[in-house]
Amino acid sequence: MQTEFKLKVYTTVSKVVATLLGKERAKAFFEWQYWRFQAWKEKGNLSNAHYKWVYTKAFGLDEEFYKDKTILDVGCGPRGSLDWAVHAKRRVGIDPLADKYQKLIDKNTRMEYVSAPAERMPFESNSFDIVSCFNALDHVENLDGVLGEIERVLKKDGHFLLLTDIHEEAAICEPTTVPWELSAVLSPRFTCLSERRLKRKDRIYESIQFPEEYNLNDKADYGLLVAMYVKK
Repeated sequence: MQTEFKLKVYTTVSKVVATLLGKERAKAFFEWQYWRFQAWKEKGNLSNAHYKWVYTKAFGLDEEFYKDKTILDVGCGPRGSLDWAVHAKRRVGIDPLADKYQKLIDKNTRMEYVSAPAERMPFESNSFDIVSCFNALDHVENLDGVLGEIERVLKKDGHFLLLTDIHEEAAICEPTTVPWELSAVLSPRFTCLSERRLKRKDRIYESIQFPEEYNLNDKADYGLLVAMYVKK
């Protein structure tokens, strides 16, 4: 499988780089180089038009759902993931490399960027109506710590929107292996409103737009968990 082969090559190369630079520096190096390459491919203008579709259609929501809401995107990257949500009350993206990403972020962006790890969010408890985490949960160092922080900053009855890769082998930039049974793990704190287990294609958003159900018997394949939760 093409995706699996690419990830195995990346895993092998990243282990070599980690040996040379150290794990933490190697992770930051790969994340930064990835986004620099994306910016180069897109001629310096990182596109973000797809986010509106993901935040709405992918979860069965509409734009009105976000009106006057405070929204936090965890592991946001530099694309301006919440620029589309013009009727929201507040739009914040948090990423440990947000300061570095300022070189790539569109100067006309309409969202706030905060540079901090998801394990230690600099926000007060019960600050956000909606928290999203797209293609980032497996990038964190401490899964339980991040989930605890998401619960803390999310208001009661607030929504948690999640897209995450499911894979069995950790790598430098994806040190966490998220379980398919994440909804069961979250059940004491969150109610699962919807959940889909999809086959992971080369591009994560293509996996959602043209979904194929994941075969749970194919342990070698990579999957994608698409889920929406509400805080109890």
